[in-house]
Amino acid sequence: MNRKKGLSLILGVFLCMTGYAYDFVLENADGVRIYYSYINDGTELEVSPPGDFSYSGKIKIPAEVTRMGRTRKVTSIGEWCFSKCKNLTSVTIPDTVTAIGIAAFRDCTGLVSVHIGHSVRSIGLNAFEHCNSLTSIDIPNSVTELDCLFRDCVKMTSATIGNSVEEIKTNCFRGCYSLKTVTLGSSVKTIGAAAFYQCNSLTSVNIPASVKVIDMNAFRECSCLASVSIPYGVTCIEKSAFQDCHKLVSVSICNTVTEIKEYAFRNCLSLSAVDIPSGVTNIEEGAFWNCSSLTSATIPSSVTIIADLAFARCSKLTSISISARKIGESAFNGCSSLASATLGSRLEEIGINAFRDCTSLNSITIPGTVRKIGGSAFAGCSSIATVISNMEYPCEISKDCFHNNTFFNASLRIPARALERYKSTNYWNKFAYFE
Repeated sequence: MNRKKGLSLILGVFLCMTGYAYDFVLENADGVRIYYSYINDGTELEVSPPGDFSYSGKIKIPAEVTRMGRTRKVTSIGEWCFSKCKNLTSVTIPDTVTAIGIAAFRDCTGLVSVHIGHSVRSIGLNAFEHCNSLTSIDIPNSVTELDCLFRDCVKMTSATIGNSVEEIKTNCFRGCYSLKTVTLGSSVKTIGAAAFYQCNSLTSVNIPASVKVIDMNAFRECSCLASVSIPYGVTCIEKSAFQDCHKLVSVSICNTVTEIKEYAFRNCLSLSAVDIPSGVTNIEEGAFWNCSSLTSATIPSSVTIIADLAFARCSKLTSISISARKIGESAFNGCSSLASATLGSRLEEIGINAFRDCTSLNSITIPGTVRKIGGSAFAGCSSIATVISNMEYPCEISKDCFHNNTFFNASLRIPARALERYKSTNYWNKFAYFE
């Protein structure tokens, strides 16, 4: 094979791979030319990419086509078929179609409306991505899963998802900034990662009882979402699932949840109260960080670890009761309204900066079970007047563990027989007043 023939062969293969191949062209009832390919051994038809031609205006795809005396059903919309047809405004897909291919309508920036027939079972990846003018979508009951389909459909205001859909996959509606209402079908089990990320006009969502998984970033930056109810059966609120939902006022968490992952509710600036169910064992890093309207949080005895930054900068939190074994670094740092913190008898470790700058805290009782107190754990707690330590053998502390005002003015109450041990332990012996 010479070089010229080799290049021709490569070019031919490339053209086939791009999908710009069709078997015939025929006008529909409205006089619009539509390109078709034979599929399934020539028994059915697929609408195909039109090569250099670009579809425009309104298109109604026929349910069947007759050519050379034979009538065949149109059952598929091919991959990339209408992609980048920027002047396409409306598409009607008949009930004979069962599949819509990958990126079929991607970058159709003028597409305002699409009617999906009731026999469609599968819709390919990115099928409607970047359809900037699409205002609504109605997914029929025949569809069982939604992949990343509507990303950056920035003018979409409503979406209705059929009752057969079981999974809404990663990034499905991500960046649909105008989406205000979404109706989830009764069979949805999984809301995938970032499925509704940056849907910052979404005001409410009714999560059906069928849902078992709400994945990471699922509703992140849904900044108008006002309330949410986590249904029975969900066991984990994943990382950043509701992060930056600035108008989220209330959240109801079912008692099947056992884990609240990192940053799950971070920066939920309007969240005023949270009742954590009794099955939760871990509140992970930054879970409620900067929930600046949070005034109360019920932490059950089942929680063993309150991780780093879990409630940091919850500046309106007034009281907390903790039964955990470990309080992580900066867990309550900057909780400037925290006046009361009850530490349970299981507590073993208080992390670095755990209660730093809790300027309203007026007393603290350290259980006898504590074995470690991190540096600056109570630094900046300038209102502490009484420290009660039930430790018979005081653990080491750093010189900045407490605010200077605490060392010089607060009363330190300790077990009577432990007095000499405290006086001989660095930085406990900085306290001026022992009781």
